[in-house]
Amino acid sequence: MARSDEKRTGIEETLRWERIYHATFDGAPNALAIIDKDGRILEANAAAVRLIAADSKSATGLNLFDLLSGWDADSFTRYSFEDELPVEFSAELQAHGGEVVSVSVVVNELEGTEGTLVVSLVDLRRPASYRNMWRYLMKDAQDMVSLLDEEGRILSTSKGMVAFTGIPESEQTGSLITTIVHHANRDRIMDVFGTAKASGYVRMDNFEYRLWDGQVRYCSGSLYRLVGGNYLIIAQDVTERRKREVDLEVYGGMVAHELRTPLTAINGYVDFILRQGGLTEEVVDSLEKVRLSTERLERTAEALLDISRVGRRDLRQTLVDVQKVAEEVIDLLSPLAAEKGTTVLIPDRLPEVRYPEEDIELILTNLLSNALKYGGGEEGLPVMVSWRKYPGRHVFHVKDFGPGIPDSIRDKVVAPFFKTDDSDGMGLGLALVRGVVESHGGDFWFESWEKEGSTFYFSIPEQ
Repeated sequence: MARSDEKRTGIEETLRWERIYHATFDGAPNALAIIDKDGRILEANAAAVRLIAADSKSATGLNLFDLLSGWDADSFTRYSFEDELPVEFSAELQAHGGEVVSVSVVVNELEGTEGTLVVSLVDLRRPASYRNMWRYLMKDAQDMVSLLDEEGRILSTSKGMVAFTGIPESEQTGSLITTIVHHANRDRIMDVFGTAKASGYVRMDNFEYRLWDGQVRYCSGSLYRLVGGNYLIIAQDVTERRKREVDLEVYGGMVAHELRTPLTAINGYVDFILRQGGLTEEVVDSLEKVRLSTERLERTAEALLDISRVGRRDLRQTLVDVQKVAEEVIDLLSPLAAEKGTTVLIPDRLPEVRYPEEDIELILTNLLSNALKYGGGEEGLPVMVSWRKYPGRHVFHVKDFGPGIPDSIRDKVVAPFFKTDDSDGMGLGLALVRGVVESHGGDFWFESWEKEGSTFYFSIPEQ
């Protein structure tokens, strides 16, 4: 290639990246600024200039920390050096023109640079800021997400919400939520909205929603009151899961009760025959096998009853030392850990929470036994139990370094009675954990990568 052609190609590539930059950074609807570690603005997009610099044409050179109340370079440098990024907080912005603006701030590192950070600023006074950020970041969300003002008027809505409700986006946007839904939903929606106004947050589990054609569907999620006075709904369609749960509650409880009576009778007859004596070794062996089979069926019946009772049990919440419970469960599972050639480690002491103690034991027993059975990785890699504190909740993690969960079964592993070919259980453990966690207003989910292991999470709301 001739030198002039190489130069032309280089210029074209530079221009291409400049166009990408202007589209993604300078043209972003929310305010973005690039700063150094001392807070000095190196570059700001058009929205940031309008917000920070008022009538000036540039915000370059201004110190952002001097403009934000409650934050300074020293405190922020401490966060950045301790790998605490991203940092999120609300503050008052003293704009260059003298105006004070309430903003939501997110600061993160700028990938590929050292000592350079990117800041996102959202003006909390104007719903339009939310709408612009929404369109830019979440317009294609498949989950059910809607942004509402303080009166319940829909400012924006996701594709997932349109698909669930069957109401076009054009009809939803700008309408009061109570005026566009089936009348059967209105009182329940007003109750949820009222609770969110009073407390700032409300959890919705198996929320019954009637479509305009009369069909009933269910969703689970949360409604949050945002700092600027607006409200955010984030939910998922759980209709199919709800149907499975109802079937399991009804049939699981019925089957369990039907099984227990004949199993008790069979065990009684086995004991009676064994007490008579004079039996051959072969007969005794056969009777012991009958006993083992009935005991296994009794455990199945108990598991079915546990599943069917989830959400309807009246268990007393006490202050539970999760560390103590975890250590007891680990001790109970030590033979299985020894068989698999691994250990269970707790890097940081687990906290105390208000929860039914037997439910904490049930959750940890199922997750740890599952990790030990199916998460065996390279020799010497342990199963890890850890936690993190978030606003309003504790999130616990059980991590293994095993083969991971294949994509082909990722959507099935938590379903009741799902078993892989090498499974020796009943396929109820993870379904039971999810039911218990969600019955207390928490969330249960997992992450997994083939050949890299799996991490199961469950959250416990603060009481």
